[in-house]
Amino acid sequence: MVLNMAAEDAGARRRIDYWLEQAQITRALMRQCAMPIRPDPGIRREPTPQGRFMFEHYIGGRWCPPVAGRYLRPRSATEHGLGGSVARAAAEDIAAACTAAQQAGSDWARCGRAVRRAELGQVPARITAEADALAMAERWNQGDSALDFELRCAERQAALLRDIVRILPSPPVGRQQLESPPPVSAAKLACAADTAPVELFQALLPLLYEGRTLVVLLLYRNTGHLPVRLLQLLGIVAASLPPGVLNVLSGLGAEAGVALMWQHFSTRARNTAASQAAH
Repeated sequence: MVLNMAAEDAGARRRIDYWLEQAQITRALMRQCAMPIRPDPGIRREPTPQGRFMFEHYIGGRWCPPVAGRYLRPRSATEHGLGGSVARAAAEDIAAACTAAQQAGSDWARCGRAVRRAELGQVPARITAEADALAMAERWNQGDSALDFELRCAERQAALLRDIVRILPSPPVGRQQLESPPPVSAAKLACAADTAPVELFQALLPLLYEGRTLVVLLLYRNTGHLPVRLLQLLGIVAASLPPGVLNVLSGLGAEAGVALMWQHFSTRARNTAASQAAH
């Protein structure tokens, strides 16, 4: 009799866990549906007669200007009157992004892999909806007015993310998902601004799926060429996720890259000190 009651209790707990998980997924999907059809693309009009564009940092769920107000500007305008500026990250911007990622970490890890998979599964549709914004970024990169080719770029990027999400491992069932402890720190990634999206997202999406929040820094070598396709794409992905889960910055490699490195080592030192104090 005792064994039967224990088995019934275990079965009841599994059913409760299942329905709670389904409710979480439903809320995640409803939140995605409630989002504006056209999220903020992250481009601002500069007050200049040339009508150029300005990319800011994406930190804590919103686009915001760099703390020091500095931007990278191309040395010469591109064809068709296109051009603009890209935010130039300093140590203060990187610290703000790391803080936002750290604050979002507990909720993102606690929601479970099934919910995170549902969140990531909505991203390709958001990319397709933002085909115009990606087309603008592509024209900025190439100085090409072939809009039909650029719109196909959004379809390719959406298919790329869809394929990566599809091959993510299946989420655990019921109480099995509580076996692994939640991550305690945000992941920090730095890459060249002209990196192929497939290379970055193959590393980025599995980290998000495992419950890590991210700070991604896109580095430019100089102001001679400022590719923005990856920056725009990351902005769309970040706006599709809960605030603080994905934070995107841009800057010069010799400046922002060093600041990110110092932030990484200082975070590790704080975590080590806290661990030693706890013991």
